[in-house]
Amino acid sequence: MTSPPSLRPSPELLRALLDQASEALFCIALQRPVNAACSTEELLEECLGSGRVEFANPAARRWLGLPPGSDDTEEPLPRAPDLADRLRDILAREGAARRVVREEQITQLIVRATIDDGSLSDDEAQRLQTAGLLVSGIAHDFHNLLTVMLGSAEIAMQQARHGDPTPHLEEIHAAARSAASLGQQLAALSYEREPELQPVELMPLVRRSVGMLRRLLDPSTRLTLEVDPETPRVNADPRQLEQALIGMVLAVRGVLPVDAHIHVGVGEDASLGLVRISVHGDHPLSTAVEPGGPGLAVARSVIERSGGRLTTQVAAGRCTLEALLDLGRNGPRSLFQAREEALGQGAGRAVLLVDDHDVLRHFMARLLRSFGYEVHAVSSANEALEISPAERASFALIITDVLMPDISGPEFVKRWRDEGLATPALFTSGASGSRAELKRQLGDDWTLLEKPFRNEDLLAALRKVRGS
Repeated sequence: MTSPPSLRPSPELLRALLDQASEALFCIALQRPVNAACSTEELLEECLGSGRVEFANPAARRWLGLPPGSDDTEEPLPRAPDLADRLRDILAREGAARRVVREEQITQLIVRATIDDGSLSDDEAQRLQTAGLLVSGIAHDFHNLLTVMLGSAEIAMQQARHGDPTPHLEEIHAAARSAASLGQQLAALSYEREPELQPVELMPLVRRSVGMLRRLLDPSTRLTLEVDPETPRVNADPRQLEQALIGMVLAVRGVLPVDAHIHVGVGEDASLGLVRISVHGDHPLSTAVEPGGPGLAVARSVIERSGGRLTTQVAAGRCTLEALLDLGRNGPRSLFQAREEALGQGAGRAVLLVDDHDVLRHFMARLLRSFGYEVHAVSSANEALEISPAERASFALIITDVLMPDISGPEFVKRWRDEGLATPALFTSGASGSRAELKRQLGDDWTLLEKPFRNEDLLAALRKVRGS
């Protein structure tokens, strides 16, 4: 029996935790080190004179007055009017600033500052409030799915000896896909990203969202649903569309008494050639109040970024939000079709796979080999860079994680290409800071496959990279 994988936090998880921390966490490197016995004022003067920000999480960038950007920056300290006073207070506070001393010289300061002014941007406040409303429902569903996966896995292991485990493996697969969708919903709340438009079936998406909403709303709120089974697919990002629908319901609920009736309707508007999603709320005692707040802001942003539009209608006793979306013209391809194409593309081609997560690396290597690729798998960028120049030229493709302990995926690919090899690269990651890191290192020349991904997602990304 194989031992379970290590439960130590991955670098991606640690980076995500730093990104989401409410405290300002940053590192200042001194270009001119100072004596370890120096006074607070001497250290402050050197920080302001030669200090450069080597790392700053999003909260620290706001605290320092830096523009949004990558967390590992290499920037001079800004000349904010009150920064000297705030740093002086931090340096004088026990435990707030750790001095890194080498050969009796202070070379770096690692700083933790508590943000206690309570100020957040409107967008941040909206995301936090929406996340708070969704977390309880998502956690409930996630625990249910884990129960299904664990129980089905145990039955499958037992029946593998005496019967057919296929039905239980199918249960595990379905539950894992749902769990991945829940995790992606939470991740989507933590950072802004461009929508990944694709044809989306509305029936399962709307039912899933309404099921979660029934657990979020007060029991006295009546929530009903009507979806035309003939509704065509829409062109949207499925994760963001779920957020938009939940935001629409929460916005309507916010202007009505708690025992209101809210009805969600979905169908095609044949006259416009669009799909209409309506959220209608009514209560005899309600007044005509325009909906607002974080729910509506999230919904409007998602709908408009998907090329649709959101309208509002209010009157005494009722409030209606309607979203109009473009039709999704092309249906999804089957995994069988994608795999057949991949077998043709992968035959005899060598792939360099770089990922520090042992279980995922082994799985991806097996999957790629099943598609006809020859796979050389390594656990770090340093190990990949040790490959001889002659062998490097044999690789048709690089697949690498973005955030790794030694060298990041983008930095690794940049070094690889600096030696004259323009090998196509596919990046994988589940961390919110990955896009910023990719853009900082490679500009706009990259393709990212976000974790968790399905087999057909990997195949689609391989086609995209090979095509480019």
